Formats: sequence, C-alpha cells, structure tokens
Amino acid sequence: MTTRRVVVDHVLFVVRDLQACRRLYTAALEPLGYAELRVVEDGVHYGTDGIDDFAVYEGAPITTGAHVAFDAPDRESVDAFFERAIASGASQRGRPGRWDQYSDRYYAAYVTDLHGNNVEAVWHATAPVEDAPRRVLTTILSTDIVGSTQHVARIGDREWVAVLQRHHAIVRDEIERHGGTEIDNAGDGFLVSFDGAARATRCALAVAVGVRELGIEIRAGVHTGEAEQIGDKLAGIAVHVAARLTTQAEPGEVIVSEPVRDLVEGSTFAFAEVGERRLKGVPGTWRLYRVET
Repeated sequence: MTTRRVVVDHVLFVVRDLQACRRLYTAALEPLGYAELRVVEDGVHYGTDGIDDFAVYEGAPITTGAHVAFDAPDRESVDAFFERAIASGASQRGRPGRWDQYSDRYYAAYVTDLHGNNVEAVWHATAPVEDAPRRVLTTILSTDIVGSTQHVARIGDREWVAVLQRHHAIVRDEIERHGGTEIDNAGDGFLVSFDGAARATRCALAVAVGVRELGIEIRAGVHTGEAEQIGDKLAGIAVHVAARLTTQAEPGEVIVSEPVRDLVEGSTFAFAEVGERRLKGVPGTWRLYRVET
C-alpha cells in the first residue's frame, strides 16, 4: 500500500438512507483496505489498521456536492472500487484511468454516491502509468440552451433551476432512448457520443422538440469523426467541431457536418445546405447542413 498522507483526522457524511449508503461504501471501500470498524444505531465508521477516518451517519441536512478521495494500494484496487461502487448504486463519474491533468502517475476512478458526492479512489504510482488513449470513430452530439442568461433574468434563479432539471431529464431520456452515452454536461449543454450518425441526429431532433414544452429552445450540432478516448471522456478535434456547430444553428435547429450528411444519405432525413463556414479555433472550412423538419 502507498504511504498514506493524512491531512485531516476524519471525514463524515450525513446521509438520508443509512442502510443503502452502508451497502455502497462497505462494498466500494473493501478493495482499498477499509472495513467497518464501528457500527452504531445511526452511523457506520470505516477505517484501516484499526483507525477510523471516514463515517456515514443518518440525519439532516444531508451532505451533498462534497469530494473525498481514498488512497488505493494499486491499480487493481482502483478498478475494483469502481466496479463495486457502480454495482452498489453509485453513478459513473470518471472511469478508471490515468488523469494527466494531475500527473502521469495519478491513476484514479470517480463515482457519484447516492447524495451527489464525488467519491474517488486514487493510486499514486511510483512510475508513469501506461494508459495510452485509443482513437475511436464516433458521432458526437452537442447541445446548448438558447438565451439561458436572459431566461434566468426573466424568471429568477429558483425557477431556472427547476427548468434546468426538467431539461436535463428530457435530454437524458432521449440519450437513453437513442443509445447514446453522455460524455459531459456544462450546466445548460450536453456532449453525447453515438455509434451511429442517424441515432445522433434523431436524438438531436427529439431533444429540440421535447424541451419546447419548457418554454426554451436549444441549438444542436452533430459531427462524425475520430476522437481520443481517455477513460470515459473524449478529446480531440472532432469534439471541438461538434461544439462549434451549435454556434452555427438558429434556435431549434440541428446543424450537421458533411460526414454526417453523407453517412445518413438515403435515410428519411432531409437536409438544406448552409454552405461553407469557418469554425472558431478549427482549421479550414466546413460544409454544413441544416436538418429539415
């Protein structure tokens, strides 16, 4: 096991459902050498070597939005932490992999627990970790809410949060229905990957229609190209192209690149040529098409 660098005595999360959280943390932390050291009526203490430094207690207000990182003895422990956490009800936040923004020796996985906390397991390797990204051919959908700042100013923060939550639910329902994978979301926009251009385009159209009941419009861009896959993230020029396509769309429109148009040619889609455009930060010019509805 790596040398533990203790900077705090202990961390405690307040939870709503103690038994559900106990199942999650007991399963996820076991590969890291943690065990239940003390169980009381309303809480559980976890630790290693007989010293407890993490606990969950039932109560209110619950802990949410926090980030805690657990030291892992090796790469396999990080992988096991992630698998057990997901199997016990956590949500995927960052698949096991090397996180170069911290170090080429930083191997970690991230999950979101039952209350929205970011829980990490990290192995500090003694040498650079081999985690070469692989290139994949994918179709990327990028969405963005039109005029979000104006909407907030008009209806206020609380109402806008409610609209955002409903927007997110609609988008995620359509992502699931069309077989996509959510890569990222930045407050009022989504980045999604698909293994087919037609599915991505249908998803974009469905989202554009679905969010109108909320009194908002989106812009969407769809592009097919190669990207580097690092953990569960995508990087590279294809991602930037998809994001820039949204800026070329009018409210409610879906703009696609020429590769997408070519891939779905002969399908039920109809396209109107927008023309060649320069995309900010992207070399060259790009022939774009608007999906007709």
